[in-house]
Amino acid sequence: MSRRTRPLQYLDANNNVIPYEVAQDSIRLSYEGGSDVRYYATARPNETQESNRDYENKSFWRIYRLTYDATRNVTQKDWVNGSNDNEFSWDDSLNLISISAVTQANPGVVTLSTDTWPDGTAVANGDKVEILSAAGMTELNGNFYYVSGWNAGLMTFNLHVGNDKNSDDNENENTSGYGAYTGSGIAYKRSYANHTYN
Repeated sequence: MSRRTRPLQYLDANNNVIPYEVAQDSIRLSYEGGSDVRYYATARPNETQESNRDYENKSFWRIYRLTYDATRNVTQKDWVNGSNDNEFSWDDSLNLISISAVTQANPGVVTLSTDTWPDGTAVANGDKVEILSAAGMTELNGNFYYVSGWNAGLMTFNLHVGNDKNSDDNENENTSGYGAYTGSGIAYKRSYANHTYN
């Protein structure tokens, strides 16, 4: 028998709360390529099981972002929307679009196969995406970029780097010296990278 609170609590047969230890958490981790930002998520045991999932709201992860300095010390910890409740989604595999081309240019320009994410939202400037499985131009793989200069007609965007969504020519990814793109590749709009942190 259990009841859902934040965080999830479990009750024994006498309705006493079963003690919780952080070591029991389910943990997920992602990082922005070679950058100094990492995302972490925790959930109570069984909170992530199919029977307990709230598919409409996907509210069962406690997510935070750590920023590191050059010596790998944590300089900042931010919670999603300033909350440490188990109420946010970590949807890291479903919202993706295939890549059909990437230019060797400054900035590098990515062409997508469609202008709409699988969740029904349109691709837009400021979306944060992770590039994976790009053949040839492997330098992009595993890195996060902001969509910048989105052209819905051509389904193209500039690869924008940096710590904000603002377009800045000095922060665009220069791919002119990268290997030539030869095919495949996926752009993932990771939910944890697109939350608002403070």
